[in-house]
Amino acid sequence: MLFGLREHDLSGSEFVHPEHIFELKDVAASNQTLYVAGSQHRIYAYNTRGEMQRFIEAPAGLQQPLSLACYDNGELFVLYQNSAHIHHFDAHGAYRGAFGQNTTL
Repeated sequence: MLFGLREHDLSGSEFVHPEHIFELKDVAASNQTLYVAGSQHRIYAYNTRGEMQRFIEAPAGLQQPLSLACYDNGELFVLYQNSAHIHHFDAHGAYRGAFGQNTTL
């Protein structure tokens, strides 16, 4: 059960079966939003009813979101393939910049 929804409540929904749209990479959940990353260079944001609210495009020059994390307030942090930084988005999906360095890439 996720956000109070059971899988059969959403049967046939792209939310439950995203593999026909994109390859699932990672998910992260805040109090109000579920973020889903896939192979389409986008991160999808769903509300607590399982409805897609928006998608977040990768910053220029970046592709493939690999890992997601978020605060309860909806701020999102993303590690992209071929990027040595963590990228920050606010709860509305606006890009706020990057920080850090991943030395294992």
